[in-house]
Amino acid sequence: MFSTREKIDYPRVAEASSIATSTRFGVERRDRRLAALRLVGVDANTSRAVASTEAVIAALIGVLVGSLFFAVGRKLLEVVSVQGISVFP
Repeated sequence: MFSTREKIDYPRVAEASSIATSTRFGVERRDRRLAALRLVGVDANTSRAVASTEAVIAALIGVLVGSLFFAVGRKLLEVVSVQGISVFP
C-alpha cells in the first residue's frame, strides 16, 4: 500500500480518525432523537424542520467559536516573531 519512500503523516491520520468517530456518534444520537419524534406522531415535514434547525444552530455556533479563536489567535500571533520577522503581518 505504501512504498518505503512515502512518509505517513500519523498526526493527520489520528485527527481524521477522531473526527470520523465523533461524527458517527453524533449521527447516531441525532437519528435516535428524530426517531423518537416520529414515534410520538410528528409528521415528516416537522421532522425535517427540526433536523434543519439543529444543523443551522450547530453551524452558527461553529462559526462564532471559530471566529473567536481566530480573533484571539491573531492577537497572540501579532507579538510572535522568528529571527526578527513577524509571523503574522
